[in-house]
Amino acid sequence: MSQTKRFIIPTTIAVLLLVGAGSLMLWKSGSIKFDQSSLPLTKVIDGEKQTQTVDDSLLAQALLTAPDLNSISRFSHSRPTLTELNHHLDPILKDYEFYVAKSWFDRDYERMNMQNSIIKYVSAEAAQKSMMERAKGFETITIKASQEDIGDARIAYYQPGESGEDPHIVYRFTLGIYGVKIALPTTAKQIANDADQKTGLAALASQIAKVQSQRLVDLSKDKLTIATNNAMQRLPEKISGTQWIGTLPVSDQEWLGTQHEFKADTLPGFVSAGLSRFAILERPNEIVEVTVLEFKTSADAQRFQSELVPFAQSQEGEVLKLPPSLIAKKADAVAQKFGMVELQAAPSNYVVDVSIFAPFADTNMEMAKKDIIKMSEEALEKM
Repeated sequence: MSQTKRFIIPTTIAVLLLVGAGSLMLWKSGSIKFDQSSLPLTKVIDGEKQTQTVDDSLLAQALLTAPDLNSISRFSHSRPTLTELNHHLDPILKDYEFYVAKSWFDRDYERMNMQNSIIKYVSAEAAQKSMMERAKGFETITIKASQEDIGDARIAYYQPGESGEDPHIVYRFTLGIYGVKIALPTTAKQIANDADQKTGLAALASQIAKVQSQRLVDLSKDKLTIATNNAMQRLPEKISGTQWIGTLPVSDQEWLGTQHEFKADTLPGFVSAGLSRFAILERPNEIVEVTVLEFKTSADAQRFQSELVPFAQSQEGEVLKLPPSLIAKKADAVAQKFGMVELQAAPSNYVVDVSIFAPFADTNMEMAKKDIIKMSEEALEKM
């Protein structure tokens, strides 16, 4: 299952509430007492107050999961993508520390089903200012009184599709210094002029947002943790010329979703996986992402890895020459036409995938083709 381009999720958070046709105002809720001092996490240990910093990895645990969505019919046959640890890579956003995101796809129709993201701003005021700027120009949807107990402030609006994308109903809310986005695409051609459909989707988004709000509250109470597995123990702790962003466990469903593989129920032979993302210091728009996948047998791993070159060639990608040290690890590397350089090695019953790309800009492909060699050698040191 070869690597495909990551999805770039435009992420902004709104703190506005519709109070009349075409009018917007800043609105504060009194229903949930959750101020910006509640996060980062604060705990009392041995009688002393200590602070646990929320980083990309920990905040990603607050994103919605399959169990959160199982009871909602829209997601009865959905598949998530890999979590995006986007740190400070988005050049459009201002006054934020980092953000994380994940997409969900409908397996039957092979279309985007939801976008979910969380941004940590430098302050609640910064989040509000950013959201007021980003929310302008869209048709707002009235939020019912029964749905007004989510976060500190919230808005629902209709976003027309652009460049071939489906239109969305977007629900955004803030909770302290955090901003959340729930975006539900729709293929209904008549929705642009159908107020009832917009209101119905906004109500569904509100239902999802309420679950998302509780996950952030759980984060503030230190109820969310980062699981670990065998594959994650093989991830590199550092790579020269980079800054570590975060590390996460990976499921086979997330890998399959990122590959747009919707027919297969599982990844054959899959046992565990994890990824680490690093920012490249000399090229701030680019990252190197290392994913380690553990399989039951070496044959499973080699079967998986063997698909990389044929896929790249089918997409007019370039197959790269590798030094003997990497060939010995059963590695291949390709420069994908869509702007990513990727190496996969299959030592023993593991596959190590090293990808260099720019989530929000153009990749310097010539530099990436040079870096992939030395960075992969470092990434494979534990194998």
